[in-house]
Amino acid sequence: EYKNDTARGPTGISGDGNTTRSFLGKGGYGYINGVPAGNLSWTVEAWVNRDDMNDMAIFDHGAGGSGPALFIRGNHLVLHLPDPDGELIDNGTFPWDGKFHQVAATWDGVTAKLFVDGTLVNLREATKAPSGISTLYVGFGNVGLSQPWFRGSLDEVSYYRTALTDQRILEHYM
Repeated sequence: EYKNDTARGPTGISGDGNTTRSFLGKGGYGYINGVPAGNLSWTVEAWVNRDDMNDMAIFDHGAGGSGPALFIRGNHLVLHLPDPDGELIDNGTFPWDGKFHQVAATWDGVTAKLFVDGTLVNLREATKAPSGISTLYVGFGNVGLSQPWFRGSLDEVSYYRTALTDQRILEHYM
């Protein structure tokens, strides 16, 4: 379900004629209640076209630190993990060029990985599993950002309860 400032956006990246979801400013988000955590492994994936260079959330499973969260902070793509080390950050600058970019994060129970446009941009060991059943948010995250709402368009947002392979992430990009 979508709340507040959202609207149907332009045609999406898949070529199937479906539209993206545009998030128009403060307060717009989507959510699904009662989503079990991928406590053995998971993948988060989305196509992102942001409207500005400010901080903004893309995805949050739990909005409180119990699950993964994917967001942009300081012009970097960041994956928040529910373990003591907390974050995995891309090793470059996340693009802002008026185009859609694929973002993905995986965790196989041992290693967390972060991808931009099909390319692995960082990885590290992360052994603490997400837990519980919580709300899955799209376009919002309770991760300490000054502007937690997404501004721009999101498409093909997916949450898998398995870690997709690097090759599969690349295939989804292509």
